[in-house]
Amino acid sequence: MSSEFLGSRWYKFDFHAHTPASSDYKKPEETETDWLKALMAEEVDCVAITDHVSGDWIDRLNATYAELDKNAEWYRPLHLFPGCEITVSTGQSRIHVLAIFDPSCNSAKIAAVLGQCGITEGHGDAEETCATESVDKVISIIKQAGGAAIPAHIDGAKGLLNGITNTNQEIESWLNQIEAAEFVNLSFLDTVNPELLKAAAHLAKLQGSDAHECSRLGKRYSWIKMSQLSIDGLKLALHDNDFCVDNSVDNPNATPDLFLKSLNISQMRHCGRIPGNPAAFELHPLFNAVIGGRGSGKSTFIESVRLALGRENEVAELEQIQEEVHSFREGVTKADTEICVELQRRDEAYQSIWKHSTAPYINKLQAGDWTLDNGKPEERFHVSLYSQKQINALASNTNSLLEIIDRSNEVNFSAWKYQFDAEINKFLGLCREVRQLQERLDSKGTLESQKDDLNSDIESFEKGGHKDIFNAYQTFTLEKQKVEKAAGISGLVDSIDGMLSEEFAELSLTEEGEDKPNYVTELEEIQTAFKGNLVSVQTELEKLKEQITKAEQDRADAINKSSWYLKGVEATQQYEQVVQEYAEKGEELNPEQYESWLTQRNEINIQLEELETVQTNLNIKKDQCDKSLRKLYVLRRRLQIKRQKFIKKVIGGNRYVKMKLLPFANRTTIEKKFREHIGVEASFAISIYQDDQTNSLLYELLSKELNLKGIAREVSKLKDATLSLASGDDVPPYRIDNRLKTSLTQKLSQQPETFERLITWWPDDQLVVEYAKDIERGKFENIEKGSAGQKAAAILAFLLSHGDNPIIVDQPEDDLDNALIYQLIVSQIHENKKRRQIIMVTHNPNIVVNGDAEFVNVLHFHAGQVQVLESGGLCEQSVRDHVCNIMEGGATAFDKRYSRLRVI
Repeated sequence: MSSEFLGSRWYKFDFHAHTPASSDYKKPEETETDWLKALMAEEVDCVAITDHVSGDWIDRLNATYAELDKNAEWYRPLHLFPGCEITVSTGQSRIHVLAIFDPSCNSAKIAAVLGQCGITEGHGDAEETCATESVDKVISIIKQAGGAAIPAHIDGAKGLLNGITNTNQEIESWLNQIEAAEFVNLSFLDTVNPELLKAAAHLAKLQGSDAHECSRLGKRYSWIKMSQLSIDGLKLALHDNDFCVDNSVDNPNATPDLFLKSLNISQMRHCGRIPGNPAAFELHPLFNAVIGGRGSGKSTFIESVRLALGRENEVAELEQIQEEVHSFREGVTKADTEICVELQRRDEAYQSIWKHSTAPYINKLQAGDWTLDNGKPEERFHVSLYSQKQINALASNTNSLLEIIDRSNEVNFSAWKYQFDAEINKFLGLCREVRQLQERLDSKGTLESQKDDLNSDIESFEKGGHKDIFNAYQTFTLEKQKVEKAAGISGLVDSIDGMLSEEFAELSLTEEGEDKPNYVTELEEIQTAFKGNLVSVQTELEKLKEQITKAEQDRADAINKSSWYLKGVEATQQYEQVVQEYAEKGEELNPEQYESWLTQRNEINIQLEELETVQTNLNIKKDQCDKSLRKLYVLRRRLQIKRQKFIKKVIGGNRYVKMKLLPFANRTTIEKKFREHIGVEASFAISIYQDDQTNSLLYELLSKELNLKGIAREVSKLKDATLSLASGDDVPPYRIDNRLKTSLTQKLSQQPETFERLITWWPDDQLVVEYAKDIERGKFENIEKGSAGQKAAAILAFLLSHGDNPIIVDQPEDDLDNALIYQLIVSQIHENKKRRQIIMVTHNPNIVVNGDAEFVNVLHFHAGQVQVLESGGLCEQSVRDHVCNIMEGGATAFDKRYSRLRVI
């Protein structure tokens, strides 16, 4: 995380470092610059200068640090915390205590503290110099001087607990006075007895290098979260060590891929109207709290972000919330209002801007300037924004949570839907082809009847004794048609003629008379060569055309000389002779009719042959339809599996909420979706579904508890029954109104695609949500049975626990008691804020303080304007004071309430 961000961040802190001012320093020749550069090389952010009973090098190091070349490649900021390591006698042994002070302190401050401890000489002595005061007194002196008292290597040599596994009153007295200790072994307390473990459980476990040479500096360290690099910031972090001390090796600073950097408002009725000073709300990449009293502008913050990010329509289905958003837009904004949310996506900066007269648009920072960028904010920047009313709405209709699940990268519903819709279109297209092929096949019976009639006429005609002649003539005529058809080359010749007629363009880059640059001459020569090549190709094509024409003529000549053709000519002559003989006898012989019969029969035979191909194609298309339908089912199952995997990943170990997906089991939408598919909106309840009508179409699906196999069986039966009814058949045991059957029959005739779409339909999935009725015992109950607070708690647990996109929640505590707030919201904030930005608009101190907000915006309404009264991290006293005043009624009121409760 870059240091440019506001509020709290993690700092790499070496709590125990010596300089040559210590008598046991191994390389006294090392200089101040060597010492500082060694820490910078280890990327240490903060170091406590803790020489043995000495602060001599503190001023020297500060002076040297101020003179360093800040442009040097090796340079990085380093914060020096003055201090010393004091040797104190316990009576039985000597122990070491680190005294650490604010970076503003100097060597004189350390000398004064040592003097109070009875050390006025022997500074730097690692062995002999010892405080004359007791352990309790030394700790007290350090604290009264504004410092932090931290036992050095508490579990090692000269450590407060070295060799101790049991506690006593004196040890407990010492431990009660300190907030932290330096540990050699971070697991040390796991080896002591329960009483000592309990007495030391509150200690922040710190690490320091205890370096006595530059090469060891920064080798052991702790990460400390602070917003101000001061002794007060450090003390607060040590006090809140569960949240603010981390002894991992890796840098715990994390920046989400996407986060909001700021909100700026100008010219709103009650915000941003101070000339030259638009209202600016700065934001931290991780956990932000926005606080203020009633009427301080918290809702202005939320609704402004909603408008700027183009998320007005997300609440379109929630009428009351939609009205509030509309009221805010029309009642609070003006014609010249501008709202700008600045966002950071990885290394790129964007603005999402709302103005009254335009749709929200995006700017991108490029080369120091903001330029218009593509896309819509609501599509490019996935930011989740929830008001308490939205959370309640989600709790009342848990299936709406599927929309949130589907937006996740793991499910990626939009990509799945694209594939699913494409397969539906493919299926419907195949169904149309099947219908068209079937319509063509429906003419087969008519053609076969016509052929039978023609065969009868031809047979009667041929009984005149010239059957063989007629058959030979008929055969030759049919074969001649096929032989002539097989020689068709006109398309090929036409294509060649088209290429031969093609004219090639000239290349002209200069006007006539102008001087031609060399490159123009070069290009013209290339074009001339190109045209020459094309002319050569045309010449070859001309030769090919001649060869094709010759091949066609050679084929014709060969056929005319063939035995088949000569035999055919003979059969034709015999046929013509018979016709002539009949004419000479004066008998009627109508060869034209006979020829017509033969031609018709030949044409029918060709059509019947084509219908055989149609039948083959029909079988193929039906098979493809079946495969496409199976694929649609597989795609639905894949979506369900993705949803189930996502739920398991996100909610699997959650203590507050459980979710499970029941495939095809959402009964609330089955009747509505079925009616939509068959085009019957509200009537025929007895036939379609009525809970006391066991013979209605949907009774089994809606009135019985079915597993996945049972649902699949009933849906298949429903589709088959509906298609049978549309075909005019009765379908026992269903009792169907004849008017419904007539309607379905007409629809099948006029809109067959309606039923093809019905075949692709499956009921929606059902999301079952359970909340923790008893968190400690792990007892869960369906959310429908929970109170408003329990419902909200379960939904919040889900919303906070998934995704890495920014999430903004408006006053989530309204329906929750303090126990749920602490157990649920605070824990979820800590579990998730390292990977996503969280912005809580709240008036509950538990969320802000125990959630350990990295940045707090304190709002107030002053001079008719919403303004930021104070902003910063919780380490800053002014911010803590405002949190106490706004959320607790002030320190006095808080202390009084706490005192009364404690007495009771």
